[in-house]
Amino acid sequence: YVRPGQIFIDHSASVPENVSKIATRLHSQSASYLDVPYNGNAAQAKQGTLTLMAGGSLDVFNKVLPLLRLYAESITHMGGTGTGILTKMIMQQLVALHSVAAAEALSVAHYAGLHESKLLSVLDSSWASSVMLRRDAPLMQSLLRNPETPPPQGQFNIKHVFDDLKLLMTDADIQERLFQQNKDAIHLPFTSTAYQLFQRIVNSGMGNCETAALVRLKDDIGTSKKEEPHHDAGAESVRSAVWQKYSPEKKTSEKRLARRSSPRRKTFIEKSAYKKNVLSQPQGQSLHEGPVESY
Repeated sequence: YVRPGQIFIDHSASVPENVSKIATRLHSQSASYLDVPYNGNAAQAKQGTLTLMAGGSLDVFNKVLPLLRLYAESITHMGGTGTGILTKMIMQQLVALHSVAAAEALSVAHYAGLHESKLLSVLDSSWASSVMLRRDAPLMQSLLRNPETPPPQGQFNIKHVFDDLKLLMTDADIQERLFQQNKDAIHLPFTSTAYQLFQRIVNSGMGNCETAALVRLKDDIGTSKKEEPHHDAGAESVRSAVWQKYSPEKKTSEKRLARRSSPRRKTFIEKSAYKKNVLSQPQGQSLHEGPVESY
């Protein structure tokens, strides 16, 4: 039962399309809705240090702000309904990229024989530092030193990041919004690579492991002959459908094809071939050829 004037605060990680539907339904019953995903864990909630990103009415947000401050330290109103969820996806996108980069960099350092603590000291004081590097580096180095030790499981695990990353890469509503805003900004090669790596390691059975387990990527799936890479046909079909709807490439291809078959281009090709034949003749020898049409 929904009472008029009620305010619903949603801390779950949902699909933006579902968030909009929930908000619309509650608004029709004179209630309010905020999507407020969080970054942190239970310990941080008890300490009051969570990070919150809220989407919805600013007036409603200001009403519940004193409540949110009881368990969160960084609280930001991002905009209308759904912007909180989108912000969380962008955050997880960077978490995934930083984690993969840290895993690869520390693997290189390990096999190159660099001193572990000295390396971390240098990285932490440089532009190469990141929260994920500081968080996972000690465990990553331990897993590299002890290849037989199974990676520990954790609350903030690989599948947790992958689920949000998958929404960003495969949700049709998000893909369509990206195309509508800027058709040239849809290509995400680095994120796509991270998504595929996370997907494969989840499929290998390590989804519940800490993100530091990414250093095992090479050993478990990177060079394994037992497991074929998983092809996500669903993600590809979503991007393909949106691309067909908005892409200017189809018209561009048709124009290119028309230019290739135009008389102007044929004349240019004929003249180029003629010049090539003339230049290939021995000096002093003439080439009998009719006049070439100008272009």
